[in-house]
Amino acid sequence: MHIDTIFFQLAGKSDTNHCDSTKWLPFAMHSTDTACMMEQLCTSWLSASAASAISAQFSIPELQKLCKFLGMVHDIGKLTVRFQSKIGQNLPGHIDRLCNWRLVSQSISFQESFSHALAGQAILTELGIHSGVEVIVGSHHGKPSDITFDPSREFSVRPKDYVGSKLSKPLWHTVWNLWLSIALEYAGYASIDEIPVPGMESQMLLTGLLIMADWLASNPYYFPLIDIEESFPAESSEQRAAYAMSRFEAYPWSAGYPFMDESAFANRFGFLPNNVQCAVLDAVNGANAPGIFILEAQMGVGKTEAALAAAEILAAKQHCGGLFFGLPTQATSNGIFGRLLPWAEQQADESYALYSMKLAHGNAALNEDYQELFSGNATIAEADEYDYGDAGLIAHDWFEGRKKALLANFVVGTVDQLLMASLKQKHVMLRHLGLAGKVSIIDECHAYDAYMNQYLERTLSWLGAYGVPVVILSATLPTERRCKLIDAYCNSKSRSDQDAWRTSRAYPLLTWTDGKDVHQQAIQWDAPGKTVQIRTLTEHTSEIAALLSTQLQDGGCAGIIVNTVKTAQKLAAELNDLLPQDTFRLDLFHSQFLMPDRAERETALLHNVGKTSTPERRNGRIVIGTQVLEQSLDLDFDLLLTELCPMDLLLQRMGRLHRHNRIRPERLRDAQCFLLQPQDAEFDNGTQSIYGD
Repeated sequence: MHIDTIFFQLAGKSDTNHCDSTKWLPFAMHSTDTACMMEQLCTSWLSASAASAISAQFSIPELQKLCKFLGMVHDIGKLTVRFQSKIGQNLPGHIDRLCNWRLVSQSISFQESFSHALAGQAILTELGIHSGVEVIVGSHHGKPSDITFDPSREFSVRPKDYVGSKLSKPLWHTVWNLWLSIALEYAGYASIDEIPVPGMESQMLLTGLLIMADWLASNPYYFPLIDIEESFPAESSEQRAAYAMSRFEAYPWSAGYPFMDESAFANRFGFLPNNVQCAVLDAVNGANAPGIFILEAQMGVGKTEAALAAAEILAAKQHCGGLFFGLPTQATSNGIFGRLLPWAEQQADESYALYSMKLAHGNAALNEDYQELFSGNATIAEADEYDYGDAGLIAHDWFEGRKKALLANFVVGTVDQLLMASLKQKHVMLRHLGLAGKVSIIDECHAYDAYMNQYLERTLSWLGAYGVPVVILSATLPTERRCKLIDAYCNSKSRSDQDAWRTSRAYPLLTWTDGKDVHQQAIQWDAPGKTVQIRTLTEHTSEIAALLSTQLQDGGCAGIIVNTVKTAQKLAAELNDLLPQDTFRLDLFHSQFLMPDRAERETALLHNVGKTSTPERRNGRIVIGTQVLEQSLDLDFDLLLTELCPMDLLLQRMGRLHRHNRIRPERLRDAQCFLLQPQDAEFDNGTQSIYGD
């Protein structure tokens, strides 16, 4: 057999379910499939912002060549005795062929574990490829080598895994060199010296792209296996990749507003912007090299709409292909998801495009709005002629699962989805790839603890290095946190402590970066003021019941926010006994319900006391809950009772009081917040353990 045809006789893929031993992909076929898929993803799926982040050190054409080269050599570690012997057990006659070619001996046995990805890294090192490239191949199964792995010593430590015997060693080296020359020619390089050397950021993103391309090329729905008798494919890998991309149907978001004025804002959201929203529009419109934007403004002022408007402008300016919206809890993520659906549908309709939307948290399957996006989608994608349609929103089945969630166009989820980009986690490169092409909005930033803040700062450093626009929202952000967030994004710790933006206590306040410059604007307050009467009440159930009976006798609803689940359960049971059930309706909401029950209660809560609630649903309703009520949920109470908590969180709780303009009963016309005082003047152990003394 001629040596250059051997790559269509060596195995690349077999049936992973071991159901059909007559199906396979030759090594050359799977490698060129992956190279073509890398090229397709690079030209059709990858956003321009992510491509720029990868190719910061070289040009876009060079990026495309490098992608093709990586696809061709990513599985060169399969050109080894160990891998071919193992896969040959699933392919009839394959071991015999290897023995006839003197590549493998029948009597060989293996003991230690073997990674063909790390083997590929070792082979490329042997062939003289720069470490900045070979490490991408070594990491394409999601886990880079550890410090104990020395690719230069692999052949002396475990030669049997790579070349078998001394007799077959020269032939295997010939095979590797020949495949390298084929890969170089396919990518358009004259020699290995022309291959660009990617930096750390480029390595992360290229590894993520290679993982994605390899997974797609290994999926028989997109790249069908062929009969084992068919060594040479009936159609080219270019044709197979084009077919796969037509079935994959995933493309970057094309934002519609590179500049947004007040009329465009009103067209998007249905109302004219207030001063806070105008300040955000002016800053984003005027930024030449936009980076991070931190908006500190009161609850209910429309920070969400301001952030979405900013994201649309930033995406158009920076050519981002998607949006990530992160919130502290599943409840708040569900609440924002429903608000973002109409916005995302507008994006799809105006672009005449099909965009994927993802609700990213552990119980997204319980969200009815999200499940509706699966209607007629890739869950039935086995149909050969299936087409998603011309335009709209879908929940793309390929982006399901925790590793691929951030690759969808529009992602709403818990902020841990973003924070995990800083964890030493398998396939973390896919998270980086997803975030590098998106505008990131991080809401309720004040709500994170010390550990989350450390991961947030590290993640912001990565996003800053990628040039990803970030919008951070908070009603109560300490000055120190603002400074750390800016410094983390700019990857700078040498800024002067005398900078005015570091010490400003103006409010509302917008701080942002434009290139290396930090700007700040105190925003003129234009919304009508809201006076909240702060009163105290002994935390005795009978007194609470008496207050509720008096205040709600003419209608209206009340919210009671306590600090522990135990307190909420106890108070709900006692009030249920004291208040007449024909007049009052009690709802209990906390984080320890079973998730189906919690999702159902959350939906009912937004329906009964949310923005669109009616007097019939509100009157006589009392909602008793814990901290899950204080963040981002668009609830509107006529009366609020709360246990004492840190001042920033107390303000957040008061943000659920008289949140929207509506006609309220006369005695509830003025906003009132009752602070519940402990009966024995000491806080319970639960409150102390949460907030400290």
